[in-house]
Amino acid sequence: MLKSKWALLLIACLVLTNASAASAAMTLKRVGISPFYKPPLKSEADLRTLVKTRGPELKTGFAKAGNPELYPAFMEQFPTVPIEATTVKPGETMKWMLFKKKGKGPVRVAKDVTWGGKAPLNVYRFYITKDGKKYEFVVPGKCGNVALKGVEMLPPPAKTVPPPPPPPAQKSMTAAPKKGGFIADVGYARQFDPGNYLFARVGYEYPLADKVYILGMIGGYGHVEGEDGESAFIADAILEYRWTRFFVGLGGGYWSGDGGKMDVIADLGYRLSLDENSLLGKTSLFLEARTPSDKIDSIRDDGQVGLGLRFTF
Repeated sequence: MLKSKWALLLIACLVLTNASAASAAMTLKRVGISPFYKPPLKSEADLRTLVKTRGPELKTGFAKAGNPELYPAFMEQFPTVPIEATTVKPGETMKWMLFKKKGKGPVRVAKDVTWGGKAPLNVYRFYITKDGKKYEFVVPGKCGNVALKGVEMLPPPAKTVPPPPPPPAQKSMTAAPKKGGFIADVGYARQFDPGNYLFARVGYEYPLADKVYILGMIGGYGHVEGEDGESAFIADAILEYRWTRFFVGLGGGYWSGDGGKMDVIADLGYRLSLDENSLLGKTSLFLEARTPSDKIDSIRDDGQVGLGLRFTF
């Protein structure tokens, strides 16, 4: 009876000793005795086959090792991670290693494993990342024992600095093509035969093409001095070409005085400023000549020359 009690006590001590050894640090001097996978791994393709075919056992092993949350990232990333052949030098450690006792039975975990062999251990190495950490895994080719060698923090992602805003666009001093708009003319005209007029007219300008405009205007000439001529209502149409500040025009108009007649009109002008937002930029100085269309050959008697200001709106 006494011998039976001593036997039970010895068995209990052995069980406790083995249980303690399973979780305590260990030194590994040989591989291939308790392989996780058989046959030995001879290539990267063999390692990928191991992971592909032993998913459930790996999941169990990760849970026993205390890293169940790492398993989904491992299985998701492993098919495309780079794998390199390297060595673990004597004295280097691994946080844990999966194995099967004599290659059979359930998955087991050895923690705080130190490689104690005389020569470097040939392994395959790859990395898995999760939650800002990089996990280094090594797998000895002779046994296929998947091992977590180390963990390190990844540097925080660099902050993206937005590019500086583009400099404000410089206002061009070249006049942009102008849209249609209202115009108004005022000025003084001198008839050669002789007569003096003050005139005013309003109208609208419309672009036909780049730099080419047509102007339509109505107004009146008031006779203020001279032996010849009389006040008249006018309706003019002028085709005008513009470049930079200068413009020239040619057209025709109706003159109601002297029984009514049609005039030929020519003008030459100059815009006082290129800044269209200023008062001067909206003001032009022009010289205009007009004569009855049936008396062009006697322009010195019946023609007139006017000087005026044109305002655009």
